[in-house]
Amino acid sequence: MGNYDFFPSASTFGHLLSGNFRVQIPQLQRPFAWKREQAVDFVNDIRRLVDRLLHSGPNQPHSDFVPHLFGTILLITAKGPQAPYVVIDGQQRITTVTITLSLIEAEARRLVEKIKDDESADTAKIRELLHDLIRKIHSTLWCKSMNIKDPDRPRIFSQVVTQKTYEDLLNGVPLEKFNKIGKAEPIVRLLTVANTIQAELVTTSEYTSGDINKGAQHLSTLADVILDHLLFVHISTPSQDTAYELFEVLNSRGEPLNAMDHLKTWIMAKMHGHPQREEVYDLFQPLTELEHGLQQAYLAHYFKARVFESFGAEDPKNNARTFRKRIFKDSQAGASVEAPLPGNPVIPEDRDAKVRNEIIEHTKVMHQWKSCYIQIRHDIWPYENMNLDGAHALSNLITQLNCKIAMPLLLQAANRLDSEEFTTLVKYLEIAFFRYKTICNGHAGQIEKVFLKIARQIDEGNIKPADNAKAELQNLLDATADDKTFALMLPEALLYAPGNKAQKVKYFLWSLERFAVLGKGAPVVDIKNYQVEHVSPQNPPVGKPYRNVHSLGNLCMLTVEEHEKLGNKSFMDKKKIIDDRKKPPEEKKLAATLSRELFDSNLEWTEELIDKRTQELVKRAVNGFRLLPRKA
Repeated sequence: MGNYDFFPSASTFGHLLSGNFRVQIPQLQRPFAWKREQAVDFVNDIRRLVDRLLHSGPNQPHSDFVPHLFGTILLITAKGPQAPYVVIDGQQRITTVTITLSLIEAEARRLVEKIKDDESADTAKIRELLHDLIRKIHSTLWCKSMNIKDPDRPRIFSQVVTQKTYEDLLNGVPLEKFNKIGKAEPIVRLLTVANTIQAELVTTSEYTSGDINKGAQHLSTLADVILDHLLFVHISTPSQDTAYELFEVLNSRGEPLNAMDHLKTWIMAKMHGHPQREEVYDLFQPLTELEHGLQQAYLAHYFKARVFESFGAEDPKNNARTFRKRIFKDSQAGASVEAPLPGNPVIPEDRDAKVRNEIIEHTKVMHQWKSCYIQIRHDIWPYENMNLDGAHALSNLITQLNCKIAMPLLLQAANRLDSEEFTTLVKYLEIAFFRYKTICNGHAGQIEKVFLKIARQIDEGNIKPADNAKAELQNLLDATADDKTFALMLPEALLYAPGNKAQKVKYFLWSLERFAVLGKGAPVVDIKNYQVEHVSPQNPPVGKPYRNVHSLGNLCMLTVEEHEKLGNKSFMDKKKIIDDRKKPPEEKKLAATLSRELFDSNLEWTEELIDKRTQELVKRAVNGFRLLPRKA
């Protein structure tokens, strides 16, 4: 900012809201966010100013009155006589001040109506004071159209979500006419602030006591204070880049902004005056409406899905700059992305045009990918045509194994591959992650590198991404989670314990069930319908539990209905109930193949049999959790 292409000055709202000045609040700005607490602080500031003004004494004229500093308002300068200024920072203040003025005007009109039939001289003076006040405020909130036949226009163009409510307030619609039920959160907050200001500042009995003259004087004093004694720092600049840099400086303290907040403000500044500005706003706005933490997560995963590198530690300002530099090719965010050729310097206008093109293209893609991202995060199959195998594998990977580092690859794959290819890929990821990370506790960074390498191959249009993924992942397993290591660590890693470990045990047993019926045409019951059951109970009715009661060999899967009948019973009692249920009239078998095998092939259940079954399950797992056959 060495050129100092910004112009700070002390200003009042009476000065700002005059002439042909008009302000637009861009759609990408954070929606109106003030709550009752901020409204109360504003009311208290104004009331203190009113008290100081009223008690300043006859020897201190209003022109010498010490004003109250009300923060900063940052604007991009209008491009032409008909173009509005664009608010980069300060929409909460401008909106609240103009709402307050509209409430004062509405109250003044109410008082005029109340005294319309009183022809006394004193009342005529009050009426004149109120009419002057109404004209003053109306000219502050509205500006004349170029065509005298057209109605006046509001000086402030609010965001789409709040514009109608805001204009209704400016037009004096009584607050009791508004209904908050079912309204968007910014509208609810706007009305909450308006009601607080109305009740605690505009019509407060402390000032008026029902006296019309006192009421008129009170309203006039309020308007005087707000328009002439509420001071703020007004910064305007014609430069989008300067506006964003100033925004970052002004918001370096206070309520922290996330990376999406920084990005949308930068985009808002960068696209100012561009013909596709509104299109970009409309596409980007849904991203800003995601839950706060989800915004940061989506940016990080989108970044990795397109650049195939880490986003870095969570640092909103630096994350936003990294995103600008690598995704939007903004050299202003760091070192130049593309060094100019000798004798061919990059002209700023050309650079900005390229950046805007990147913003347009990536905003479209980010908008398109958002719904897919939400579906994957919430364990929802991201294709129109359901694939049960793929849906099970995706659910296992995201919910059972909590494999967050696969999200960039899944995001890239779900938007590039068809349903069958995606299913195959996800099944490979599931097997590899369970073996490498869940059991062998491999370093997450190593498998993430493989995931990002596969994502790059998909992005580059590789014709066999699943086959390449299969080979890459098996190489990783052979190097760091070979059969011997996997078999050694598996029993200890899956000793039963409530909570997360129980979930992993459930996934493991369900996977072995899937391997057992693979190719036999038998259906696999949804993992959500199963529970893990101890064959020999954890808390036996008689005697102590077995020494290896929590070992894999003593665990099986039962459906919820089966668990209600068999839960916490001894092996022999369980077996009797199971055998009886196979006979008429029920004629029911256990749903899980491996559970049926266990109870059908054993007449008793001992600690030695538990150890034996543990090793049998480990052997099945070593063969099942592979992607490619063993090398000869």
